[in-house]
Parts: sequence; C-alpha cells; structure tokens
Amino acid sequence: MITRTAYIVSAVSYVIFLALDWLRPGFVSNFFSPHIFLLAAIISGILWARRPHTPNTITNFHTPIHNFQSLFPIFLLGLLLAIFAWTEGRPFGDLRVLVTLVAFVVPFLVVSSLKHD
Repeated sequence: MITRTAYIVSAVSYVIFLALDWLRPGFVSNFFSPHIFLLAAIISGILWARRPHTPNTITNFHTPIHNFQSLFPIFLLGLLLAIFAWTEGRPFGDLRVLVTLVAFVVPFLVVSSLKHD
C-alpha cells in the first residue's frame, strides 16, 4: 500500500508541478526541480510492480476494461492529450510524432495500472 500511494502521489505531483511551471515559467523550477517527483514515481513504481501479488478481496480491481462505456472516456482523454501534444510539441522537432503517440497512450496506462491494484 505504501509504494502504491507513493507512486500515485509522486506521479500526480509531478504532473501538477510541470503544469504550473508550463503556465508560469520558473514558478516551480526556480525553487526546486520537479523531476525529483518523477524519480520518486519511477522508484516507487518499480517497487510496487516487484512486490508479491496478493489478491484484493475487498474490491474487484481485476476486471478488464472491455465495454464501450468505460473505454470511450479514456479514448477521448487520450485524443485530447494527443491533440494538445501535437499543437504544443513544436520544440520537440522530429520527436513530435513520438510525443503525440505517448500522450495518446498515457491515459490507457494510468487506468490499467489503477484498475489492477
């Protein structure tokens, strides 16, 4: 539970601090590097993935996403993130297409990691 909580908090904090620094350049990066939260998310994510799996009997997180009603909002969010990444991705140059594809896939990865405990 600790590594899962650390992963979620670190990942959300990283995204929030990056968004704040994007809205006002230097707002966060003048005081500390938000990439510290990315490092914490990577480390806690690896530790969370390597732990022995114990089935959760209280809630059923092991149901796959297979119906249209649960997949459609995730698809829309991925599409919106891809559009945003494409329009704001000029500084990436040749990697713009790759960044756009990653932005489209991220919602599916986040939901699948949250659904599977």
